[in-house]
Amino acid sequence: ILVSEDDGTTWASTDLYSPYISGGSGQNAVVGAQTVGANMFVADDSGKVLKFNQSTNTFDLFADTGVSATDMQLWFGKLLVAHGSTNFISSVDSVSGAITSLTQYAKVLTVWNGYLWGGVNNIASYTNDAVTWVDVQVGPDDYNIIGMAGLGDDVLVSTEQAIWRIAPGDWVYGVTKWAYQSVNNGVNMLNSQGVALVPAENTLIRMQAGAPLANLWNRDESLPSTRAGILGGVIGTNKEFVVWVDPAENDGISTCWSFNNQGWHFVAGLPSGMSINHMHYDSSQDSIWIFSSTGHAWKFYASSTASSPATDSRTQYNPTGVVIMGTFHGGLMT
Repeated sequence: ILVSEDDGTTWASTDLYSPYISGGSGQNAVVGAQTVGANMFVADDSGKVLKFNQSTNTFDLFADTGVSATDMQLWFGKLLVAHGSTNFISSVDSVSGAITSLTQYAKVLTVWNGYLWGGVNNIASYTNDAVTWVDVQVGPDDYNIIGMAGLGDDVLVSTEQAIWRIAPGDWVYGVTKWAYQSVNNGVNMLNSQGVALVPAENTLIRMQAGAPLANLWNRDESLPSTRAGILGGVIGTNKEFVVWVDPAENDGISTCWSFNNQGWHFVAGLPSGMSINHMHYDSSQDSIWIFSSTGHAWKFYASSTASSPATDSRTQYNPTGVVIMGTFHGGLMT
């Protein structure tokens, strides 16, 4: 249980919580997180890159790009920080913290098949040396790239309007149009274990080779109004993937849910008044991180191997819980 006796600046010590240090009480939100070896880095929306200090349980300043950031990816030991259409991508050395500037704009980034991809407006660009870039127009000029993820030999690109596929040779094919246009269509999409997962409002589209599109998220009808809402993104772990949901109701709370072969399972919920900006799976520490809109961060244990929670001493539990079971007809009881 986390306890604060002031405005939320200081909290009781616990292994589930770490104050996000960025200019004091944490007013900056995380836009990206990456693990390099045993180290975890985050980028916030002010353009700072911070490194998690396991000894002090704090995030310490590692590099400052000096301009607002929108995304971060890891590529050949470099932390690539996107700044949108106004500033070139920053390259931060993950050992020294040295910053150099690339000659390309991007709002979202992804890495696939050895190439670094960036997207801004309706232009997707890629490079294999961070020097020479190839631009590919995706869809009409009046739509913007929201997310990108690899799948096989292709890269999938989502705009507010549709999902597109960039095939070898820079051929662009339409995959499907969204039911309605939204800036949430494709936000934080990714490839996890060979499957592309694409959040879009209150749906989660699974795309894989040789299979039809499938909506995996159909929980809104079975969730209370304080838990149902808009999917903010998805992360993959060694065993499952996890989505986070921002509530549609003002009195709701942001929650995250994991999916495996047994269906969806509740993972965690944030305090009221906080929304989830980003999540990250740190395989080196067997931890899932949740970063809030207020700049706070939580972590919890997530085993990287298949193990029984009952015999795993690191497993954490809530003091209470709810089990939802199938319905049955009362007339069958004797």
